[in-house]
Amino acid sequence: MIGKKTFSAEIVSADLKRQRGLGGRNSLCKGCSMLFVFPSQDLWGIWMKGMKFDLDIIWISGNRIVKIEKKVSKDSKNTLYPEEQADKVLELNAGAIDEKGIRVGDMVEIK
Repeated sequence: MIGKKTFSAEIVSADLKRQRGLGGRNSLCKGCSMLFVFPSQDLWGIWMKGMKFDLDIIWISGNRIVKIEKKVSKDSKNTLYPEEQADKVLELNAGAIDEKGIRVGDMVEIK
């Protein structure tokens, strides 16, 4: 949950699954997401390798959103990093952040 907005999240914490992420998939259902859980706080980078659709990306430190990247192109060759350390990253369909009114500083609850 982000505020009162609920998402169904596939949780990945193993190195190989985090590296693959959503790469190779054709889509992500509406209201679905992928939550990357990292072993520690750090400046974790995210890339779009193998992506077939655009994403919104949220970096989370503890239970607070610290960075947002909107509508990241599936064709992007850049690795994206937060400005402050995070221990989780949430990937959503492009446009979900604006649609739901999500902002840096919002609190996240994982159930």
